[in-house]
Amino acid sequence: MISSLSLRSITPQNRSGAVLLAVLVCLGIASAITASAIHTSLRARRQMDAHWQLEQTRQLLDAGIRHTHRVAADQAKYEGESLNLDDTLDAYPFARIEIKPAVDETTSDDRFRLYEVVATLHNDDATPRQTKRSRIVRIRAQYNPTDTDATQ
Repeated sequence: MISSLSLRSITPQNRSGAVLLAVLVCLGIASAITASAIHTSLRARRQMDAHWQLEQTRQLLDAGIRHTHRVAADQAKYEGESLNLDDTLDAYPFARIEIKPAVDETTSDDRFRLYEVVATLHNDDATPRQTKRSRIVRIRAQYNPTDTDATQ
C-alpha cells in the first residue's frame, strides 16, 4: 500500500524534472567522453609528428653518410662541409647536414679516416622542435702513390 501511495504522489511535472536531470547527466557523461577522446587524439597526433620528424632526421643522416662515403672516396683530402637543405623539405624550414673530420684518440691507424656527420631539423609548427642525430663514420683511406716519398 505504501508503494501505491508513493506512485500516486509523483506528478507529471516531477517526472519531467527527473527526465531533464537524467538527460543532463547523460549529456555531461557524453561530453566528458568526447573531451577525453579529443585530448587523446591530439596527444597521439603530436607524438606522431615528433616521431615523423625524428624519422626524417634519420633519413637526412643516412643521406649525409652516403654523401660522405661518396665524396671521401673521390677526394683524398676531404675536410668535410655543411649542406643546407632549407628549401628542400616543406615542413622543415631548417634542415642541415654538417660533415667534419673527427679524431680518434684511441688508435693511430692511418688506413681509416673518421668523419662526424650531424643531421639537424627544425619544424615550422606552433611549438617548435629541433631534432638532431649524429654518427661517426669510418672510411678506408685511399692509397695514393703521390703521398709517399719519391726518394724511396
